[in-house]
Amino acid sequence: MLVVNWGIPVAAVADTFKSPELISGRMTLALALYSSVFTRFAWVVTPRNYLLALMHLVNTGAQSTQMYRFVQYNGGLESTLKMAKDDLFGKKETTTDAGAVAGSEGAAATESQNQPPSAEKSS
Repeated sequence: MLVVNWGIPVAAVADTFKSPELISGRMTLALALYSSVFTRFAWVVTPRNYLLALMHLVNTGAQSTQMYRFVQYNGGLESTLKMAKDDLFGKKETTTDAGAVAGSEGAAATESQNQPPSAEKSS
């Protein structure tokens, strides 16, 4: 069973040689946090589980490397945090000085393009 656990960190280390555009930021963060918690767990249980702690420690390191690559690929920490905020909370629409929503003309054009052919003929 313990050998199977090494599949995740081995895959994570192997992924460091692949293109950073393939990295999922959410999954990488989740795996890094998961392995951090279970590194601690494997260390504090009695008797200490050194192999499990080492496996999670290696995975935490590999996932941290992947997260670094993800941040660098996406233009740095500030850009990545903005992207994550937009992803989580949605982009806020900007307003112009006149109070109209910016891009509303484009939205109307896009809306008319998305109508089925039968609706275009009847109008």
